[in-house]
Amino acid sequence: MFKTAFQVAAAGILTLSGLSSTPMHGQSFKVLYAFKGGNDGNGPQSDLIRDEKGTLYGTTSAGGKFSQGTVFQLDGNGKEKVLYAFPGFVYGAYPYGKLVRDEAGNLYGTTLSGGGQFAQDYGTVFRLETSGKITNLIVFTGLNGINPEAGLIQDGVGNFYGTTNEGGPNAEGTIFKLTKAGAEKVVYGFKLGQDGGLPSCVLVRDESGNLYGTTGLGGAVGVGTVFKVDKSGNETILYSFLGGTEGEYPYAGLIHDRDGNLYGTTVGSGGFRNPPYYGTVFKLDPTGTQTVLHSFAGGNDGAFPYGALVRDEQGNLYGTTNQGGSFNQGTVFMLDPNGNLTTLHDFTGGSDGSNPVSGLLLHENILYGTAGGGAHNSGTVFRITLAGKGD
Repeated sequence: MFKTAFQVAAAGILTLSGLSSTPMHGQSFKVLYAFKGGNDGNGPQSDLIRDEKGTLYGTTSAGGKFSQGTVFQLDGNGKEKVLYAFPGFVYGAYPYGKLVRDEAGNLYGTTLSGGGQFAQDYGTVFRLETSGKITNLIVFTGLNGINPEAGLIQDGVGNFYGTTNEGGPNAEGTIFKLTKAGAEKVVYGFKLGQDGGLPSCVLVRDESGNLYGTTGLGGAVGVGTVFKVDKSGNETILYSFLGGTEGEYPYAGLIHDRDGNLYGTTVGSGGFRNPPYYGTVFKLDPTGTQTVLHSFAGGNDGAFPYGALVRDEQGNLYGTTNQGGSFNQGTVFMLDPNGNLTTLHDFTGGSDGSNPVSGLLLHENILYGTAGGGAHNSGTVFRITLAGKGD
């Protein structure tokens, strides 16, 4: 997988430089659940979602009854329930992406592999009903995509959109659409040239129906792009990363504000350049001007932000880094509109977890997320109540 390759390449080259972050005091960190690595799941890597009752939903990339991943819920008392354990083959395996929940409580998501008992093992789009029944809505066969690593988004009339990391008409990844009626369509097939390739991001959609995202490779010099695809399937490259200090390899998806600005992260060059870079937070305005809001130094400020950002009404951005921090186990950070980075939590590698790769969920003044490690070394779900904001 794309992020695993970067993590392996980054291992051993990160040194704690102790640069440029301010710790915040007064916020409350709590582990809501520590996975045991058995039937309850192992390795949560997806962003979480939350219903109106405060129940959290997510996926684990492994573990469960068949050791091939789960869909789980976690109630407000920290009680975990496995809603589905993936058995592989026809019904998929290894879910990494964020879920979508409809008004009836049904959950929709993707699996990285599975879907064919005797044929390809290229992944699925699934619906999990409240009864526990699972249905494959798409089985990927190659021409329609391979390995959907990211989750889905849904528009106002019930259509779903997503990306596959590989496959499609040009074999370098796709954007696909699944209509409410169940019809599937490849909206765009990447070519891994100037248009980019190998997208692993959740898409974002504007009011006009345009889709925005990132590719981890391709573009002008091969180190990633920000793209737009319109309703007719026409792609526009909004920005091609050039590497170096401006960042390269944007892995996560984007968020946008009311003025049309896009925000995202790059995981940097991971030590393949001299000096090494450890990722960025960037802004792209509607004119195509890119601004680096923060360059991670690989020290106390963190390194390698794989997850997508979230933004509050004051314009503060929140995210995670996979490494760096006081214990070199990753961080949760806040970046204010003036570019000042504050560390909200330094993962210790102990019971609090380590090395998060997912983004955060912001509800009112509470952040929710997942990390690896923990009490049983199988991952955690955590909560951060922001300082002075109440529980």
